[in-house]
Amino acid sequence: MASQIHLCPMQLFPEIFKINHLRMQGARPDLFDAKALQEVAYEVLERIDSFSPQKLAESKDSCHEDWILVGRAYQAAVALYCILSLQSLSILPQSSALRTQCAEHGKTLQILLKEALASKRLKRFMVWPLVVLGVEAVRGGEAMRTFVANQLAGLSHDAGTYVPLTAKRALEEFWSSGETRWDDCFDRPYIFTLQIAVDTSRLMPLYK
Repeated sequence: MASQIHLCPMQLFPEIFKINHLRMQGARPDLFDAKALQEVAYEVLERIDSFSPQKLAESKDSCHEDWILVGRAYQAAVALYCILSLQSLSILPQSSALRTQCAEHGKTLQILLKEALASKRLKRFMVWPLVVLGVEAVRGGEAMRTFVANQLAGLSHDAGTYVPLTAKRALEEFWSSGETRWDDCFDRPYIFTLQIAVDTSRLMPLYK
């Protein structure tokens, strides 16, 4: 199953919740053991990496290729969210191995998003993965940043909502700030996780 708002595979939702819980704990280093939090973080990352988009697609009655694409895109996005947001609070280290993983996930996610954003059925559900890619794009280069900015502007126009433009402005401020941490980008609450679907009837086959 997947959320009818996000299309994020339900198998990945618990990992997002665990990441958010780790972030709450990491914000109180006086109360929680750093080593224990890091161990849990690596366990979360391992489960994200072991997620199978193919098995997700096989569990559906139709649109198998779409579900593989959705699964792969969200897997890469959740992995990036895990590493970048937990490094921001020093729960995960700033290691060369994790930097390599982020770079690989970012390149993969950009390729997958190019395909997903070309789909009328899928593109309105790609705001969150696109925003996550935008955070990685601070290190990913000008081409990646241009891709994210252009796609967010296009999504705002197509869906008739300001949310992608708000995300675009926040990311552009982040890119020009000289900062690189997740929490330097999102220093106040945003609603970027609301995936807008103007005509959900076109997407209903994906929920079978």
